[in-house]
Amino acid sequence: MVEKYRRNIKKGVLKKAHPIIFLVFTLLCLPPEQQASQKTRLPMSPYPMMFSNFKRNGFQAQTSSAKGEQRWFTPTTDTMHRNQPSVILVCDNGIAACYSERIQYMGSNGAIQWQQEIYPSMNPLYFDKQLFYLTSYAGLASIDEQQKTVLADFFFANGSPRGSCELLVPQGKNRFFIQVFSLGEEADPDRPAESNETSIILMGPEAYDDYSYRHEYDGRLLKGLVCSDNKHVILLDNAGTIRKIEIESGKETAGITIEGVEFLQAGLDNDDNIVVSLFDSKRKRKLCCFTPVEEKEKKPLWELDLPPDSERPFRQPPAIGPDNRVYYCIGNKLWAVDKGELLWNAPVFPSDYFQYITVLGDTTVFVAAANALRRLDSRGKEMFTAFLAPGENITTPAVVDSNGLIYFGTAAGIYCYE
Repeated sequence: MVEKYRRNIKKGVLKKAHPIIFLVFTLLCLPPEQQASQKTRLPMSPYPMMFSNFKRNGFQAQTSSAKGEQRWFTPTTDTMHRNQPSVILVCDNGIAACYSERIQYMGSNGAIQWQQEIYPSMNPLYFDKQLFYLTSYAGLASIDEQQKTVLADFFFANGSPRGSCELLVPQGKNRFFIQVFSLGEEADPDRPAESNETSIILMGPEAYDDYSYRHEYDGRLLKGLVCSDNKHVILLDNAGTIRKIEIESGKETAGITIEGVEFLQAGLDNDDNIVVSLFDSKRKRKLCCFTPVEEKEKKPLWELDLPPDSERPFRQPPAIGPDNRVYYCIGNKLWAVDKGELLWNAPVFPSDYFQYITVLGDTTVFVAAANALRRLDSRGKEMFTAFLAPGENITTPAVVDSNGLIYFGTAAGIYCYE
């Protein structure tokens, strides 16, 4: 009988029943690992996956001849916080503006074509002509650009309502590498406290019980970084441990531990070296580059001291360009760093949101901050600055399509510049 109701819940057959009956049967019929407390829904990570190419933070291979002129603007009528876009995905035939609880698909002319409800735990991902998104804390689905369902009823292990999906890497044929964070259960005097944990799982096409491995780690790890071969992922924790994991087998192929450091935000360069902001053993803020190739190699390839607390570093991961140059916002300045040497810095407008960096294939840099979109060349010289209305904050990184058009979002709507 339980299996019957479980199938009906997936099909939506029971949604017309009395809401209390539906809720009770939903909780009872979930697989055991999904029957955890429904009380708490964690917000989406404040450090979103910026682009479908998640190997290097803030990098897009496209180029653009844009000069900072507005092409179109599509307004939104609801400016509540949950309706502020967090990321824009460039698709083959349009763009997908991703909000906390919906995807808004738009044509290249800015016309809204459809909207899709999603679960607010992970930014959607565009891969293989599909938009992948969460339907629940442990449910995955995908649709194409015509909003036709491609993948449905895919439930993954270790999902929790008190947690989030940190990383999703499609492996083809409905196989997925998934990184999941689960917050420990709320205090209960009759039960021992459960600790926070991060899991990595390689799920098979049958989902839920179909997985090749499931590894669990204490605490919260940084979002995994996918290597250039698409066969390995780098995992960092805040205790100074770096692990290189083979996706297919789940085996650790390399790793080091740097005593006394706390990793904060990280990205990979073209050589799969790890560029990471951290606190060192003396609680000094630094930007460092490591390689996990050999256990004995624990010294950084290069390092750079960062300013003190007042400069508000660590709000976004370092962005890494095609030439391995690193761009990092320190307070209200953008730093350009090459092999640990500060090449130049440029002013950035202060913002109550994040200061987003996008590096293009021609090494020019977009900085989206406050109500301004600024483009700089590789020497830090301003190419243009486009201003929005006062008080209208940009809430997404700028992204560029194959025609060189620039897209970004605010609480007021979606902009396209050329």
